[in-house]
Amino acid sequence: MNNLSELRAKCKERYEKKLSRPRVVVGLGTCGIASGGDRVMKAIKEEVAAKGLDVDIDFTSCIGMCYREPMVEVAIPGMPSVVYGDIYPDKVPQLLESHVVNKTPVYEWATIQIPGDATPLEGIDIMEKAHYYEKQVRSVTSRLGRTNPESIEEYIATGGYEAIEKCLKMERQ
Repeated sequence: MNNLSELRAKCKERYEKKLSRPRVVVGLGTCGIASGGDRVMKAIKEEVAAKGLDVDIDFTSCIGMCYREPMVEVAIPGMPSVVYGDIYPDKVPQLLESHVVNKTPVYEWATIQIPGDATPLEGIDIMEKAHYYEKQVRSVTSRLGRTNPESIEEYIATGGYEAIEKCLKMERQ
């Protein structure tokens, strides 16, 4: 690999491939951990193993709505991602059975959805239009809840280091 652009392309390819499978992501920022997110992660891993589900399990930093922690995002290919709030270990079996196995979101626990290229679901606020987010402009925090904070590859795949790359390519003035 000769440059950051090539590295970014490889990282992006791996990141997008990762998104082609069902995925359950737990918010494990300090707010998520303080609210019991680590116990939720453990319950998810145990339930997935017990049911033999073919699911990627990951974690992210703060999803941005600390008051709704522990938060869990469920992403099924071809469907909007749904972010659930106040998910405790006792809710994990129902959440996985409904949303992962049956592909039916648990509407009463849903906080927001992130449609991506999928058709939005009726009855769940779209993230950017949700009351909590509608007046926010997320620049520095744009990756909150979208990447694993321990993965340099995910950081690069989602635009990390673009500014330094641009600076290094600039001509002196």
